[in-house]
Amino acid sequence: MTTTVHGRARERAQIAAALDDVAAGRSRALLVEGPAGIGKSTLLDEAVERAHAIGARVLRARGYESEADIPYAGLLELLGPVMDRRARLPDGQRRALDAALAIEAAGAPGDRYAVPVSVLGLLGVLAEEGPLLVVVDDAHWLDPASRGAVLFAAQRLMAEGIGLLVAARDSDGVRVDPVGFDHLALGPLDRDSALALLDAADPLAPDVADRLVRISAGIPLALRELSRGLSASQRSGRAPLAEPPAPGQEVQAAFARQLSALPGATRRALCVAGAADGLPERRLHDALERVGLPGEVLAPAFAHEVLVERDGRIAFRHPLLAAAAYHAATSVERRAAHAALAAVATDVAHRAWHLSAAAVGPDDEAAEALHAAADDARGRGAHAEAARAFARAAELTPDGRQRLALELEAARDHAIAGHGERALALATAVETRAADTRLRFGAKQVRAHLQMRAGAPAESMAALEELA
Repeated sequence: MTTTVHGRARERAQIAAALDDVAAGRSRALLVEGPAGIGKSTLLDEAVERAHAIGARVLRARGYESEADIPYAGLLELLGPVMDRRARLPDGQRRALDAALAIEAAGAPGDRYAVPVSVLGLLGVLAEEGPLLVVVDDAHWLDPASRGAVLFAAQRLMAEGIGLLVAARDSDGVRVDPVGFDHLALGPLDRDSALALLDAADPLAPDVADRLVRISAGIPLALRELSRGLSASQRSGRAPLAEPPAPGQEVQAAFARQLSALPGATRRALCVAGAADGLPERRLHDALERVGLPGEVLAPAFAHEVLVERDGRIAFRHPLLAAAAYHAATSVERRAAHAALAAVATDVAHRAWHLSAAAVGPDDEAAEALHAAADDARGRGAHAEAARAFARAAELTPDGRQRLALELEAARDHAIAGHGERALALATAVETRAADTRLRFGAKQVRAHLQMRAGAPAESMAALEELA
């Protein structure tokens, strides 16, 4: 299967140039660094495909956290397929390698450089047969012995025609020494590339995709995992997203270690902060007081750089940390956080959505607040926001007729915002379920206008004549 890479033109060109050098008999060592989920493994996968295309042999290994204390576990995975070539090594190097990898009880490998020298020698033997690419992923989790051998080789490659491509996190784990490597640092995807990645995986409604791009901060894994965790209704925009959306297990694990080191009270406070990332400091402290926590409990989060201060606001260092902190809390704690934030909110929309998130079932207060927020958004021409507020208000409204009326308002705003499918689904549902003639009339009118826009003027005219 061909690896698809979205964006990354500069980085891909740098890797391609390194492979061209390898094909021409020149050695290159390249370290790809970046945070969890930034796309390092995807670039390595594409490099492997390129290497196969130019006829190069590929050796590959990955570091595993569970094997970080097992000596030479990574090296055995890397060299296992070519251990038959070790017979061509000098006796001392072969014995050192055999002892290190427990192939035979040959005694200790000698001095500390015996195994690294043997590894370099074996790579040289393989390079005599043709171009060679050595790929190591998650090098920050390699056992120290294997990592030392790989780094030793990187610093001593010359004109053998060996490519060494290593990927590692630039935080969270043992930092890989960049000496001997050309350095390639990966940053977030640009917006167009991020949208293309989401579209390739499973198309989303445009405003939902835009929101995920904003929340994910351009991290590919986060984009994929956040998208994968959405229901069909959320993907289409018919249902609201969680606030903030729950990160997938893979993404959550990357931040769980940082959060688990904090005191329990701090983690409870981070739930409040995560429910409203970037809140002004005074408002956040007021909300914390409402859940019985003093502002001082945030100090450990600042000390661990989970939280930072930006322009007078308290924010998480990374948006996904906010999501992880929020979803690590219990549902009771999350609802309490939203209720506290609603109580200190200074504008209609923030209050409405926090009341909405604090609601357990039908809730008149939250529904009325959302209705007010929708009217406010509509009055300012923010029809997509108005549609979402009307739809959520409908979900929280206990009165059946009022619920249908709010769904109709949501359909109208969706139509204006260009969300034709969602507008049509809501209008059709209202027309089907409503006993009130005015609601059915309004729903049919919305449907008729949508048919006109969709290029079905005959059906639209027939519906409008019926209405007239």
